[in-house]
Amino acid sequence: MKFLIKSASYIFHPLWMPFAGSLFYFLVTPRFFPLPLIQAKLLAIAITTLFIPVVFYFLLKNLGKAESVFLKDVNQRRWPLFFLQLTYRS
Repeated sequence: MKFLIKSASYIFHPLWMPFAGSLFYFLVTPRFFPLPLIQAKLLAIAITTLFIPVVFYFLLKNLGKAESVFLKDVNQRRWPLFFLQLTYRS
């Protein structure tokens, strides 16, 4: 049971949901979308929701600001919030 719950938390993680939802939308909708448009949209969604957070985590880990993905200490959580605030300030 614990394995099932843990695997579900990784599968339905908020980082994956925008990409999975968009992929599901493009596969299910009866409208015609050109394949290059679908690929461009999915690539843009993957970059913003998957690649940027992973690269940012590895940057924090290499700088010694994060020990694990879970950021258990309050001091470790400050850096992602600081950069998130700088990103959405403009």
